[in-house]
This record gives sequence, C-alpha cells and structure tokens, in this order.
Amino acid sequence: MVSINSFSRIVATFVLSIQAVSSRPHWQSKSDVDLSISTTSGRLQGIINGTTPNVRQFLGVPFAQPPTSNLRWMPPNTLPSNQSSAIVDAKKFSLNCPQYESAIPTIYSTYVREFFISGPSGEDCLTLSIWAPLHSQPEDKLPVVIYLYGGGLQTGGSSVPYQNPAKWIERTQSHIVVSIQYRLNIFGFPNAPGLESQNLGYLDQRAGVEWIYENIAAFGGNPEQMVLWGQSAGAISTEAYNFSYPNDTIVKGFICDAGSQLAATSIDDPTYSNFTFVASQFNCTGSELLPCMRKIPADDIEDFLKSYNDAFASPALSFNAVLDDKIVFPNYTQ
Repeated sequence: MVSINSFSRIVATFVLSIQAVSSRPHWQSKSDVDLSISTTSGRLQGIINGTTPNVRQFLGVPFAQPPTSNLRWMPPNTLPSNQSSAIVDAKKFSLNCPQYESAIPTIYSTYVREFFISGPSGEDCLTLSIWAPLHSQPEDKLPVVIYLYGGGLQTGGSSVPYQNPAKWIERTQSHIVVSIQYRLNIFGFPNAPGLESQNLGYLDQRAGVEWIYENIAAFGGNPEQMVLWGQSAGAISTEAYNFSYPNDTIVKGFICDAGSQLAATSIDDPTYSNFTFVASQFNCTGSELLPCMRKIPADDIEDFLKSYNDAFASPALSFNAVLDDKIVFPNYTQ
C-alpha cells in the first residue's frame, strides 16, 4: 500500500510533469495529427470533433473479449493474438455495460440528465476510451490519468457527459485521460454458486489498467507515470485495487474522490440467495442454474431487476462487491 508521504511525492511529481509538458510549444500542423494508432486491440481509427478540436479521441476500444454466452460471469478474457491486425473504428462510445435506470423520478433523472449514460447498454462493453492532446507523440511521455466512474457499482459508463474530460485536455494539452468500463450489478458482482471469481467488475478494471500500461506509449503517454482516479464507487474500486495488488499496482498513485473501501457496502451471502432468487424467476435451478442463466438475454434480467426493485418488493435484492479475501477483505486494519 502506498504511504501518505510517498503518495504526496507522487502527486507532486505528477503535477510538475503536467506543468513541464504544458510549457513546451507544439510546432506541428494539424495535418500531422495521427488518428491511426496501432495497439494490441488493433489499429484504432480515432476522431477529432468540433467542440474540442485540439483533442484526439479514441472511443470504445476493446480491451477484453465480449463477456457473452459462456464468458458471461467469467473473468475478463484477453483478446486473441491476431486482434492486433484488425481495424477498429474508435470514433464513438461502445455499448454501456448492462444496467437499468429506475422509473422512480429523482432530481438527477428529472433535471441533471448529464449524470446518466448516453446511448444503449449491452454485454459487449469491456472497452476503454482515450483522450489525448492533438499532437502528443511517444517521445512526449505524458502523465496519464486512469478514470473509474461511480454509480454504486450499479450504473455508469465512459459515456456519462459530466465525466467527459475532453475540455480538460483541450485546455492543458499536457496529459492523457483514459476511462475504463467495467461490468456492473448482477453481471459484475453476481455472487453466484459455482463461480471461482465473484468480483468480476474489479477484475475488469485490472484488465483495463494492464491494457493501458501496454499500449499508452503509442498515444504519447508514460506507462511509468500513471495515476488511478475513481469517483464514488470508482473511488471504492480504486482503494480496493490498491489493497488487492500491493506489490504490483502498475500505477504510481491513487486518487479516491468521495468514496472509501473502509466504508463500502459488501456482500457476505454464502447461500447465494440473491442470485438464486433471480434465477428462479427464469426457471433456472439446480445443477443447470448457471448454464440456464447464461442463455437468458441480459435485457430480460435487467428488466426484471428494474421492475422488482422499483416495486420495493421483498426480499430486497443487492448485487455488490463480495467478500472474498482476495480483492475485498472483511478487515482493513490488520
């Protein structure tokens, strides 16, 4: 775990790096902009929009295989080795990970829609999005902010408008931001019988960080100068990451914004009652429970959770981080 003094030095170094890079002029013309970048996911075709014309955006970049069919409720699987030769359209966000918006109105859903995801959801969602300065090159070695969105591990995505960092990059031209998508609610934290790993959303986050470390230099980033920054549930995820990989963090610092693993909600349900209850609604039981549930459309599962929870039905259902003594621990003071 990173000490307070060490973290202070990391943050100071990160800020000084941004200041140093921002003081350097960029002499390239816009005709020199590279919107085609080779990565382990393929050759990405990015975009520049009119709102932030000095920012290259590479959106919806896959970092793992789609967690569908037999890969549903499995740890993230790496992309096949021949994926690097593919051409990837990275001009728009991918699907958001499966989730639902309650029909019960709130101040957010009524007046602050920019806090909600844009676009549809679906299981082919293990992607990340990259915002880089217009002319950043591999030799620039810019500091990198890796962002984990909030939403209670129930909602969220890279497409949430208020979390879009494009204007930040437009202003500074001195660092890179990457947002990682990860599985949520019953798909990310199922606590289902027969699974070796229950905190799949947290494993998705780790897989995303590993992809960034391997590929970010091509965008002008420095893989040895990355900070993991999470907001709310993303902050809880960030702290969980720190505890989970104390000797192999990859990143050099952590920013926990409005959340802590020390005060987080976690599930300790050895009978798997939440998952089996949902499965029973689709007539999935016994030894065929998981194979059966893997055949149920994700939308049908989310629709059931929405109608059930909006009705305040009993028993209450919760799909959250699971105590496993690997990623989520019962005691953080020992």
